[in-house]
Amino acid sequence: MSTAKKAARKAPPQLIYQLRVSLNEIEPEVWRRLWVADTVNLAKLDRVIQAAMGWTNSHLHEFTIDARTYGVPDPDWPSAAPVLK
Repeated sequence: MSTAKKAARKAPPQLIYQLRVSLNEIEPEVWRRLWVADTVNLAKLDRVIQAAMGWTNSHLHEFTIDARTYGVPDPDWPSAAPVLK
């Protein structure tokens, strides 16, 4: 009998969210409509947005949820509010 553990199965998505992702301070407006499962975490959502925008993970970004900011802190642009990783 193999000692390898079976991969844990993730629960199937219960909801699909439609998101409108837009870039701030760009004219004309640049935006994408995305559909994502409720099981997607912020790291995976970042990858989905990167793909939808045609980016190569070289653009700074952050998420703001309930007045908390998540992202990668930028040493060249210190923020008054801390950025959570």
